[in-house]
Amino acid sequence: MEEENINVPTCSVCNEPCMWTLKMPLTITHFDKTYIREANTDNAHICIECLEKEVQTIG
Repeated sequence: MEEENINVPTCSVCNEPCMWTLKMPLTITHFDKTYIREANTDNAHICIECLEKEVQTIG
């Protein structure tokens, strides 16, 4: 059987490969406040776990 090469994005925050990432910049709405998560580099991604930690820090 032939193996498939799956391109897994790397989180720009924790530098770990993760299947569940979001591409930055992105907008976060937390209750009645809106925050913009800027990207440090082009084609930057953030994993769900790191995003959750950042949102908890905001709140």
